[in-house]
This record gives sequence, structure tokens and C-alpha cells, in this order.
Amino acid sequence: VEATLQSPMGALRVTTTHLEYYSELQRRAQVVRLRYLQDEACHRAIDPGPATAEGGPFDTPPQTTRAILVGDFNFPVDDPAYTELQAPLPAGAQRYRDAWRAVHAGRPHTPTFCVHSKAYSKTPYCCDFVFVSDDLAPRVRSIEVDLETRASDHQPVIMELDDR
Repeated sequence: VEATLQSPMGALRVTTTHLEYYSELQRRAQVVRLRYLQDEACHRAIDPGPATAEGGPFDTPPQTTRAILVGDFNFPVDDPAYTELQAPLPAGAQRYRDAWRAVHAGRPHTPTFCVHSKAYSKTPYCCDFVFVSDDLAPRVRSIEVDLETRASDHQPVIMELDDR
């Protein structure tokens, strides 16, 4: 699901996802698609294309390069898909970067899965991430994991952006 929001810093595109759990092949294909969608959105932000005279529903909606991608990625930090998602995009479009690393450069990710239950893994690990576009990475003020709640088998990740 993708939505473009108006924020104090201007338009901000937010996408949420839940990648495949069982199939690595499908999960990697989903990562490729997410990268393609980011690349496409960045290009539309630069060149939206021609508008119709009446400004109708078939016009390309306005886009922004500023993007946040959140969700359950079903891969840990050491999975190749984690690295692949953040690889540079063609023609220099704004790639995704792990917001955690923008704030906590040398600190390992706090676990987000199997913290209170060992049903799926005996060892808690992080598979829920917030990725931000390169142009937003310097604005990440804080990012933390709520380890207390038991509302889900995943822990919420809370990020705060500097809107200046």
C-alpha cells in the first residue's frame, strides 16, 4: 500500500509491505519490484509527463523522491535481500537506506520478531524495518523498537523525522 502525504517538509511517499515468509525466491522478486517502484516514482517526480487538457483521472499523479518503506520484510539483516533492497538504483534515483543505520551506525538492530514467543524462532531477530530514501536519511532523528507491547508477534518500530 502506498500513500503520498503532505508534511511540513512537503510531499512524502509512504509504502508499507509484507514480504513472503516461506519462499526466498518470491521474497527476492518482491524486493526487485519494490526497487523498481522506487526508481519509477523518482523518475516521475523529475519528469511527470504530459497532462491532459482537462486534468482528468488519467493524468500521472504528482510524485516525490522522498520515500519511506516500512513493513515485515521476513528477512534478517544478514540476508542478501536486505543488501539488495538498498543497492543504488539505475540513473542515480534515490535508493532506500535502512533508517536504523542512519541513527545507530554501529549498533545491531533491536529484535522485532519472536521477542515474547518462540513459536517461529528460538532466537529473536529483526525482520521489521524502516527504509528511507537517500534524501530523507539525514532527517531521521530517532528510531526505536517498542519491546514491551505484546499486541503482535512483531514489535513496532517507531521513527521520528526532523521536519526542518
